[in-house]
Amino acid sequence: MNKKRRLTPKTTYQKMVMGFLILGVLPLMILGLLYYARYHKAVEGVMVDNYIQINEYFAKNTEDTLASVDDAIGRLYDYSNGSDLSFSDALTTAEMHGNQRKMIVHDALRYSMESSPYIASMRFRDQNGEIYSLYIDQEKVLRTDGENFTALRDSSEQGEDLRDLSILETMPEEGICVESDDYVFSLSRNIMDISDIRYAKDRILGTVYADVNIEVLNEMSEKMNVRDGSFYIYNPNLGHYLYAEDEKVYRYEADPLSAWQKEITGETGELRKAGSVLLYRKLTGTDLYSVLLLSRHEMMGSYFQGRALMILILSFVLFVLLLLYMWFSNRLMAPAKQIKAGMEEAQKGNLKARVDIHTADEMEDIADGFNRMAADLERYINRVYVAEIMQRDAELNALRMQIQPHYLYNTLDVIRMTALEQDDPKAARMLESLAFQLRYVMGSHTDRALLGDELKMLEEYFVIMRVRYEDKIALRVDVSKEDRQLWIPKLILQPMVENAIRHGLRPKKDGGTIEIKTNRKDDGLNIIVMDNGVGIEPERLQQVMDLVVDEDISAGVATGDVSVGMKNVYDRIRINCGKAYGYDIESIPGFGTIVTYHLPIWLEEDDDK
Repeated sequence: MNKKRRLTPKTTYQKMVMGFLILGVLPLMILGLLYYARYHKAVEGVMVDNYIQINEYFAKNTEDTLASVDDAIGRLYDYSNGSDLSFSDALTTAEMHGNQRKMIVHDALRYSMESSPYIASMRFRDQNGEIYSLYIDQEKVLRTDGENFTALRDSSEQGEDLRDLSILETMPEEGICVESDDYVFSLSRNIMDISDIRYAKDRILGTVYADVNIEVLNEMSEKMNVRDGSFYIYNPNLGHYLYAEDEKVYRYEADPLSAWQKEITGETGELRKAGSVLLYRKLTGTDLYSVLLLSRHEMMGSYFQGRALMILILSFVLFVLLLLYMWFSNRLMAPAKQIKAGMEEAQKGNLKARVDIHTADEMEDIADGFNRMAADLERYINRVYVAEIMQRDAELNALRMQIQPHYLYNTLDVIRMTALEQDDPKAARMLESLAFQLRYVMGSHTDRALLGDELKMLEEYFVIMRVRYEDKIALRVDVSKEDRQLWIPKLILQPMVENAIRHGLRPKKDGGTIEIKTNRKDDGLNIIVMDNGVGIEPERLQQVMDLVVDEDISAGVATGDVSVGMKNVYDRIRINCGKAYGYDIESIPGFGTIVTYHLPIWLEEDDDK
């Protein structure tokens, strides 16, 4: 029957994509673009202005620090030791004793250091090469042999006033101090002779160095609380760093501003490059710049910590989108639920179950396919499967008619009586044992047997085996009466006993013994079959067990790597008892083999525990 379809059918996937795009992505994109276009440039401008002010504040604090140290150096000109003897007098009076001069110079340096909280140490070198040093931390000892820190200012430097302040780049403090891990930068100035106005401009008494621990600038940087940027005090003319947060810069292992060096000019500026923003401001009266290097992404990201409005709008849109999606999903899943209900009915055996769906998409195609499948399956069962079962039953009945068990039993009994009449009790006993085994195997069609019956069948089997091997093999059974009343899968012991005789005991010239015993453990029954035969090599045993436990029913059988009986026994135990059960094989070459069956405890024939 042909159904009329719509002119423009839509698949489920197309419906989902269209709904998601129209109801979800499109509104979010529109809102995001509007917000971005309206506020992004303004936000970035505000952020940059804010960081310019922060860098200005850092630069001002640095200038104040340098000015404080410079003022402290200038106080050497104001020093007086209480007897109107100035710093210049102490250095120019030839008659003054050396120790007295040293005391006055040290006192003058201390006087200068105490006027600024930023000075960590001071050194002075006079025209005669004498070096004086003083450290605010009494536990540190200053060195006097560091030429880089105690050289006199060269008066031949072009265009330089001998009285100008010089700022040296940051260096390891170990250059001036014994066993120190700190870093310092120094402010240096020549001290002029002001004792005589005629020489005050040109006569140099010596050079003073005031050392500042870099931690002073580091503490100021931390107070700025700029987590998405780094501060530097930088001389672009020389490529020197007075301050950097990373100590690698002082050890010349890193040069973070090398790419910007030639572009840092003028008093202030703003540079952008490769996702970074660099703000700089020149320190008054120096060649140094206060530089703040920012990641543009992190700079903007920190601003959006307060974007509560945007989050609120997006949350509302997502909530509405979720409601719409649930409504749409319910409409989409309704046909699927109908198909599922129809399948459950078919699974229960009701093959007349049908589903009626008209959605003009894949769900309608699936429903039509299910209806056709159910109808075809019903016809197949009625016409083919039932006929096949009847045919198989007929074949089985014909086969059973060919072999009449009673005729076979009677014939064996006649032969046994004839053997007795001929005075051959051994043959009669073997025929009796064979008849018992045939009755046991063919007489019952159940899958379970009493353990006692299984053991009785083994004992009858051994009647024949002892004759076959001239009484060189023996069977010993140690099983309690209680355990003999337990039910087990039928015919699981005989194949293992047969393998033990064939592969374990037969190769030994003097035969051996097979022992069977049981024990209960953790609500389970263990049946142990032991022989004292030749045993199995570990590699061969591992190969056999791998094939036995293989899920493939025919694993190893076709190639002869494992006997049909062993594989059949293992699979039947797992099918009848569950996958937690089976058997293990242990063997020691030259000593024997142990097969341990792991079975549930069945007190009744139909027990499923």
